[in-house]
Amino acid sequence: MENITPTAPGDARVPAVLAGLERELAVLDQIGAHIAAAYLDAAITQLRRDQLRP
Repeated sequence: MENITPTAPGDARVPAVLAGLERELAVLDQIGAHIAAAYLDAAITQLRRDQLRP
């Protein structure tokens, strides 16, 4: 897991958070944790959608 400094503006941290979540998703897929991977994939999708909102 990656530590993200709290001094960065909120929106500036989102790409780093998404990258970390995607790495975790890849690990879950590799170990066959499909249910956990599905939940994480849904969270990633929702975070991306939230970023598109004005």
